[in-house]
Amino acid sequence: MDAGAASREGVAICHCLCHSAIRLDARSRSQKPFLAIHGIVKGNTVVNDMSMIVLASLLLSGAFGGVVARITASAEGRLSCLQHMAIGVCASLMVPLFLNTISSTLVSDILKSNEFDLSKLLVLVGFSLVASVSSLRFIRGLSEKFLQELSDTKEKAAAAESKARTALQIVEQSEPGEAEVEEEQSKALLSELSALQKKLLAHMCTGPYTMRSATGLSKELGVSTTESHETLSYLASKGLVESGLNSRNEMRWYPSASGRVVGMTAAGN
Repeated sequence: MDAGAASREGVAICHCLCHSAIRLDARSRSQKPFLAIHGIVKGNTVVNDMSMIVLASLLLSGAFGGVVARITASAEGRLSCLQHMAIGVCASLMVPLFLNTISSTLVSDILKSNEFDLSKLLVLVGFSLVASVSSLRFIRGLSEKFLQELSDTKEKAAAAESKARTALQIVEQSEPGEAEVEEEQSKALLSELSALQKKLLAHMCTGPYTMRSATGLSKELGVSTTESHETLSYLASKGLVESGLNSRNEMRWYPSASGRVVGMTAAGN
């Protein structure tokens, strides 16, 4: 079969595909092909789902690009027209994947648009034609790129996991655990506190109130207000308690994070 015959055969097949699509849509629209096509182009209610328009555009572009690929193919690499069209459609359907790899939002913009945007659809058709005309090279190139990126991702993930395991082993071998550090620090601080200081701090950590006054603590512990103030001031100098104002602008005391650890340790003893 010469190039002219191949061209006529391809055009005939594309014509049949287009005619079948028109008949399919016209069947649901009172057998009015022209009005159906007009409705698609104008974005009316004939075709509400933009995905059908995109899919049809990819299929037709791929088929037409396959015909062009057969016409321009050398005699040695020329396949049958249907084979070229099938490869072209395959390449055309891979265009959304290609656009995704280059971070293009063209397809999603078309699908999410409330109105029919012919300019964006023509850009998509152009991509599909380029892919289908050079279908074999496009499919091989995209497949190799996708597989290479997948392999690189797996290697990076394996390397990151290996580094994380190595770092964890180093930490476990060289540093004590957090609980051990807190226990050692609390024991060291407890050794510096007097019996009253330990008792007051433990009472603040185990009592029913979060913020305490010096007067209230002195009554509950059976000590003078002066002793309570001096004890709280010393604990504050060690960073074990902190002070602040309540809603009535009155001074109140509460254990710090480290003071709570020490206080609970003192209460346990």
